[in-house]
This record gives sequence, C-alpha cells and structure tokens, in this order.
Amino acid sequence: MPEQPKKPALRSATWPFVLSLAMAAAFVAFFYAFKSSSASSFDATINSLPSVKLFGSGSADTVRGYFASYGALAGVLFGLLYAILGYVLLGLFAVVRLTKAPFGVALCCLLAAVPFAGLGYVLANQSDKFTPIAAGAVYFVGRPLMYAGLAVAALAVVLFALSFKYGKDKNVA
Repeated sequence: MPEQPKKPALRSATWPFVLSLAMAAAFVAFFYAFKSSSASSFDATINSLPSVKLFGSGSADTVRGYFASYGALAGVLFGLLYAILGYVLLGLFAVVRLTKAPFGVALCCLLAAVPFAGLGYVLANQSDKFTPIAAGAVYFVGRPLMYAGLAVAALAVVLFALSFKYGKDKNVA
C-alpha cells in the first residue's frame, strides 16, 4: 500500500486553537498594559456625565472596581469565542474543500480574527459612553480587544505568508 503524504504542520487544524490561546494571552497583556490609562479615562468620562453629577458616583466606583478587577477575564471569553468561530469557519472551509489549499487554514484563522479587531475598534472609538457600564466596557475592554484582534490577525498573516512556502504537500509533484 502506498504511503499517505504527510500533511504539513501549517495546514493543521490545531492553529485556531493555538491562536485562540494567543487571543486570550494578548487580551490579558493589553488589558494590564492599558489598565491605568483606562482607569483615568474612565474617571474623566464618568465625572462629566450628568447622571453622575446628579446622583453621585457610587455605582460608577463599583463598575470601575469590577472592570479593573475582573476585566482581564474577558480575554478568556474572547479566546473561547475565537476558537468557536475559527473551528466553525474551518468546518465550512472543509465542506468546500478549501482546507486542501496551502493557505486554507491560515485564511480561516485570519478571517476569525477580523471580527474581534473590528468589535474592539467600534467599542474603543465609536461607542457612546452615557452610562458607567458602557464607559467601563469601552475603556477596559474595547482597546485591549482591538489590539489583541490586530495582534492575532498579524500572526495569522504571518501564518498565511508561511503557508505558501511551507504549506504544500511533500509527496505531491
């Protein structure tokens, strides 16, 4: 019986999982990198809200404390969502046999990262901050999500570029 050609590592189905771990790690790293500037931006926004001026900042302080303490856990959620989206896309790519192409898995990983970078951009730059919870989500989640999505997209672009050189089957002429 002839030997089956080995599938290159760059076409492995483990890449969405690896990049989901990278998404979670990048989010946590960017969360802690931006934590102090996010807190000062949150405080400046909250102090300018009319509702806080009228009713006090008790709930805003609570929201700030929750986001500052537990906001990094959103990275785990986004990593899990990236894995789910990546494997759903990989399944769709397998149905149309796009995973046989050298760049199929890398394209799947890239397409899975784009919505996270887009959502982070919208949260960080275009969302209204009329309530303390919205301001907390914008400042503590938006920027780290945008940069984590861009970092994972950059890794997927590197994987995409490498797949053209190293993603072809060895035994195929």
